[in-house]
Amino acid sequence: MLSSKATNIQQYPYYLKNGSSKSFNGTAFEVDNVTTAPPFKAGEVIMYRDPTDYASGQRQAWQYLTGQRRVRRAPTIGFDTPNQEASGVSNFDEIFVFNGSPERYDWKIVGKREMYVPYNCNRLLGSSHEAIFKNGPAHVNPDLLRWELHRVWVVDGTLKPGKRHVIPHRRFYIDEDTWSILLADGWDANGKLWKHYYGLPLLAPDIPGLITMAHVYNNVQTGAWGIAALFEATPGAQVRPIDPKDDNYFTPDALSSRGVR
Repeated sequence: MLSSKATNIQQYPYYLKNGSSKSFNGTAFEVDNVTTAPPFKAGEVIMYRDPTDYASGQRQAWQYLTGQRRVRRAPTIGFDTPNQEASGVSNFDEIFVFNGSPERYDWKIVGKREMYVPYNCNRLLGSSHEAIFKNGPAHVNPDLLRWELHRVWVVDGTLKPGKRHVIPHRRFYIDEDTWSILLADGWDANGKLWKHYYGLPLLAPDIPGLITMAHVYNNVQTGAWGIAALFEATPGAQVRPIDPKDDNYFTPDALSSRGVR
């Protein structure tokens, strides 16, 4: 079932070629996500800016809902707020396996090990949805996946005293070559395995780089499942570089003036 379809612009100001340490304002990540389907959600927008250092700044987020026809601050877009783009099956901080501030957890490096992880999954991400789900809606076609034996760092996150989150214990398997989280697990308050995730890295020579956009999340207790950031198998519909946006593009005033319906 299609939960949503969107056009997503991401910008990393720190890495812009025309940037400098003097002009850098501390913003690490800027996102403009415009929903295009299904029809009743088309035109909705989520936009946010994340800082490089969460100790000195927080996420700034805004949302445009077509029914309200106005841009509003969205302070709840983050952490364990259910993600409406995924019909609530996953939370906002589960985007790309993990997204946003790490501040609610105490983190510990468990160690380093070798594991088979998804890698260079271009064949999957360039296939039709019919081919990807030929074995059923809850199973990615294994013939289209690619795995490599890699060194990964195992990092555990446990909820800090006095903090709240529906996933009190998380474990990340971080690829040593790219520092992408390619596998992850989450446990519930009773210490039972609850969620499992894996990222699907794409080799993108136009950038160039290996990037993890598409990701799979599984609720092993209920059987709920989803795959996010899955591209259309049509020319121009996948990851492609564009000219940098002016910093003012990622502001509520600019969002209001872009003619969202």
